Amino acid sequence: MNTKKLLKALVSYKTISLFIPTILALYFGFHPFSPSNEKTGFLIGQWQYDYNYINEGMTVKVTGNTTYFKNGKYNSIANMTLQSEKSFDITCHLNVAGFWDEFDEDITTTTQDLVLSTNSLKLNGSEVGGYDICNGGNKATTGKSTLVAVGQSQSYRKISASKDEVILLAHSSVGDDYKIYMKKIK
Repeated sequence: MNTKKLLKALVSYKTISLFIPTILALYFGFHPFSPSNEKTGFLIGQWQYDYNYINEGMTVKVTGNTTYFKNGKYNSIANMTLQSEKSFDITCHLNVAGFWDEFDEDITTTTQDLVLSTNSLKLNGSEVGGYDICNGGNKATTGKSTLVAVGQSQSYRKISASKDEVILLAHSSVGDDYKIYMKKIK
């Protein structure tokens, strides 16, 4: 092989080997990687849930759907029924929006907005209309609830999880912890 050709090839190789790292360093200096705020994991998607618990002698039953988004937000629409043994039965519609986060086996949700309205009210077995008990007992209204603090958080622990089903243990601040059964629908 000719010495001039070999020398020329080595100079070209050195030039290219210096040129490429310099270009990459300049590019990533002006366009640094930033950590993504995008959430990942099993929870992302739409889930149907059903659970009940007892709070101060009342049975609380909740059924609905929650969508967990990659940006850390969630939306939930549900029906909640409060039942005492004999005196009343109230069913409320809930529309909730907020933020969620996941840490190992723990999930935390923080409510940012909640709209409640009464679907039905029965006192001593008789239907009663015109009052929105779920919204502070006033005449039927629409709008934000005055009964829930904005920023209120709830924590859960994963008991079991598969691709399409999960069981969470909700940590209650007013009574016993309770299980939530969720099934993925999207």
